[in-house]
Amino acid sequence: MRRFHLIELHEQRWMPAWLRRGFVETLGAVFKLIGVYRNVAPMYAEWIRELGGSEVLDLASGAAGPTEELLLALRKEGIEPPVFCLSDIFPVKEDFRLAMLANPHHIFYIEESVDALSVPSPYGHDLRQIVSAFHHFKPEQARLILRDAVEHSRGICILEPFERSPRHLALALMGIFPALIAPFFARRWRLSHFIASWIVPIIPLMLVFDGIVSVLRIYTREEIDEMIASAGGESFRWNIGSTDFMGVFHTTCVFGRRKAEASEK
Repeated sequence: MRRFHLIELHEQRWMPAWLRRGFVETLGAVFKLIGVYRNVAPMYAEWIRELGGSEVLDLASGAAGPTEELLLALRKEGIEPPVFCLSDIFPVKEDFRLAMLANPHHIFYIEESVDALSVPSPYGHDLRQIVSAFHHFKPEQARLILRDAVEHSRGICILEPFERSPRHLALALMGIFPALIAPFFARRWRLSHFIASWIVPIIPLMLVFDGIVSVLRIYTREEIDEMIASAGGESFRWNIGSTDFMGVFHTTCVFGRRKAEASEK
């Protein structure tokens, strides 16, 4: 399938803050319900172990939902999670604070703006990750993210919830059903969230639209390989693959390790 970089509704500046928050909380709840990152934990733990990391800078954290889902997956596997440092170019401090309060030993956050394309010092020199957000960036921006990680970090992990395929487009269309029950699994119950899900189903329809756009934006293995080569990624060892969820669907997983450090472990 050809890649299309179309707009996602929840990214638009004109989107009301309460509706954007309802959307991202619904998305996080849906990911938990269908277990998008459930089987990523062993691969992720191996990446951490090889590099000896205990703290990971989480880039483009959004409302922190995907990172919390990864944290839950690690705990369910009995794997001790690292400490995640949430960050975003437009940090939503209230959501970050709630995530930290819910996971006081494994999540903290940076209050100031952090650009994933060029991480400011002193952040990100150890390990970095982008969970459910790499497809938001255009190819030239994605290359800058990889180049900055190669030049200034010891490793980077990129996790995407889907692959670009007709099967995953069909999954996005079916997303309206878990979206209807997601408000009951959100971190905080809000009347506005309930109304926009059940009375006027704006959020479920947004989830379907943005889900389709996300699938069309996902990068393939070949496209990521090309980006790595053009970003000067030879000093890293890369593993690009996938894990399954719900038996028939796949996440996209990219693990980069600085060769010298990975070989010493």
